[in-house]
Amino acid sequence: MRFNPASQRSTEPEKINSAFSLAVDALCSRLEREPLIAGSLTRVEQNIPDIPLLSWLENNTGTVRLYWLNRDRTFAVAGLGAAKTLQATDRSGIPDLIRQIKKITRHHSAHFVGGVAFNEEGLKGLWNRHPFAEFILPEIEIVCRNNQHYLAVNLLPDENHCTRLVKQKLITQLKSLSFETETLNARITRHEIQYKEHLPTRTRWQTRVSTALSKVAGGELDKVVLCRQSRLGLCSPISAPELLNKWQQANGQGYLFCMENRHGAFMGNSPERLFLRTQTTLKTEAVAGTAVRGATQEEDALLEAHLTHDPKIQTEHQLVADYIQNRLHALSDAPVLSGERSVIKLAQVQHLSTPFRVELKPGICDSEILLSLHPTPAVCGSPLKQSMDLINQ
Repeated sequence: MRFNPASQRSTEPEKINSAFSLAVDALCSRLEREPLIAGSLTRVEQNIPDIPLLSWLENNTGTVRLYWLNRDRTFAVAGLGAAKTLQATDRSGIPDLIRQIKKITRHHSAHFVGGVAFNEEGLKGLWNRHPFAEFILPEIEIVCRNNQHYLAVNLLPDENHCTRLVKQKLITQLKSLSFETETLNARITRHEIQYKEHLPTRTRWQTRVSTALSKVAGGELDKVVLCRQSRLGLCSPISAPELLNKWQQANGQGYLFCMENRHGAFMGNSPERLFLRTQTTLKTEAVAGTAVRGATQEEDALLEAHLTHDPKIQTEHQLVADYIQNRLHALSDAPVLSGERSVIKLAQVQHLSTPFRVELKPGICDSEILLSLHPTPAVCGSPLKQSMDLINQ
């Protein structure tokens, strides 16, 4: 028998498609047998072959698309649709929102994807379509944990839902999913920038910077984080998964996230982790102080040395570290442990980082931690109230 490499290659996609089809059929069969209880989460998972999550998200449309990838690349989830959406209009609604999330997911490996706004005052103009806080449980998702991929469904019917129709609708959606395994890296679409617009304008921006500097010089502020809006016009449309993929390739040490609905997509790639809680152990970090990356290894090393020794940068970093340490003392009776200061290197910039770990007091809930730490001076300023007031102006 003569060996034909081309023939073998042509059968590979067929084998992969067959494996996904079998996995979908198995998931649908299990879903049909699963009892649904009104007000209670039903989650069904099925192991599937490896697949690029952003490519899967790109190839499957929906009114809601979600994505999350952690910094060390050990956990990722891509979701379609919303099995449950929880919102809060201000900080006072956060405790109840977090309680609902924990109640719904208590006996399951399900995850809500969402976020909390910087403050209530910022929900104007561009942001007026977004609530202060929103967390969404995907209806259909692919989750990657411990290098294993799972196709999963989440169902949370209320008393008005016919469980048979709910199941049938979801099964129809599952059978219509695309599982193309080609990565977005294979695409050669160019998205050249045709125009840029910055708000405020350069003149007004310089005025705001001068105002901030005068308040720092006068002792009213130690630090304030200013920002501006940039609008880019591209020569061709770019989808949220495609942009996320470009960021993922560029920055290897960031948390990648996306919440997309009919109004647009809110997404980002942040190196900072607000906190990670594992039972009673809390981990957080101060990420503050920034330098650009060098064009060569030698230049990069010089810039890193400047980052770690410059007095101004050290002062800025210490402001954030002290704030976090003080907040942690209020959450714990044990000493706050700080790790060695290090440098997080991204594609264009590098940041100073100091890790912290503490054992929490009994009864401390996640919402207390969130409201205590967010926002930190790293994204707002110091003192917190005065810098927030200036930002709101």
